[in-house]
Amino acid sequence: MTGSATHPADELPLVSVVVPFYNSERFFEEAIESVLSQTYEKWELLLVDDGSTDGSRPIADRFAAAMPDRVVVLEHPGHRGLPASRNLGISRAQGDYVAGLDSDDIWLPRRLEHQIQLFLEHPEVGMVCGPTWYWFSWADRATDRDLDMRRELNLDYNRRYEPPDLLCRLILAEIHSPATGAALIRRSLLQRVGGYVQDFPAMYEDQVMLSKILLHAPVYVSGEALDRYRQHDESITALANSSITDIHLLLSRERRMYLEWAADYVATEGLFNQELDEALKVALAPYRHPWRYRLTHPGELSRWAASTLLPTGSQRALWRWVHRRRQNAAKEAGR
Repeated sequence: MTGSATHPADELPLVSVVVPFYNSERFFEEAIESVLSQTYEKWELLLVDDGSTDGSRPIADRFAAAMPDRVVVLEHPGHRGLPASRNLGISRAQGDYVAGLDSDDIWLPRRLEHQIQLFLEHPEVGMVCGPTWYWFSWADRATDRDLDMRRELNLDYNRRYEPPDLLCRLILAEIHSPATGAALIRRSLLQRVGGYVQDFPAMYEDQVMLSKILLHAPVYVSGEALDRYRQHDESITALANSSITDIHLLLSRERRMYLEWAADYVATEGLFNQELDEALKVALAPYRHPWRYRLTHPGELSRWAASTLLPTGSQRALWRWVHRRRQNAAKEAGR
């Protein structure tokens, strides 16, 4: 995207791309190359070293040396986690908008161009987002070639949402949250809401930040999926699933922490809303009697049993088997 009749290239907004990395040597270069390959050319790239001890820091330094006017390497002492690394990148960002990308994922070439155009068409919104490709076929294994799927957000696309509509639906687990690589956010809004909260466990730090956005600003949701979320055993999602109890279950300890944080945040901000208050009450109610809830929701009981009885590798194999059956059923239905 080099400009248009209404927005010459020199007037297009700068996008700050924040990529934290921690021992990311295996996929890091591919993630960076996907930023360099964007059709939207007005960006800066902030690579945040979270205490890496492998070869990923030399990769970052090499790109920064080759493009010193566009690529910057940042660091903080020790390994402090994703929220702290994202906050460091945001604090040094110069762009009007901030886009996040995890160091093992990639963007498709039109990712920034598409979302900047939506911001130009809808200047009142604070965030633009969309669905994501779950990417299994990157390894070119025969067993994974048919597993790639669009992770839908479970809502209507190509429209604007006013707060707190999407936050209510997120709290009730009616929708999926957009992936980090699928959202573009105004930097001024990120600054206003105070960035990421650093004391949350893996997986929910993104939902905490998203909740603040959804409470404070309108959001435009596109139907285009322009990022690929790599599925592998070393991903943050996989590591979280193998080390955090029941992270993927509705009644997880971590989800309860998130819901209680949301209730406190809404009260602290003084943003009372009847619909939001009711959503929080409904979402927190099952925690008072978790076994009663599981016994009256067979799907939840089955997921709990699988997470408790099966080792992590078997859980992933079971998920792939179920996903493959669903894909085959969808293909049969479409004939």
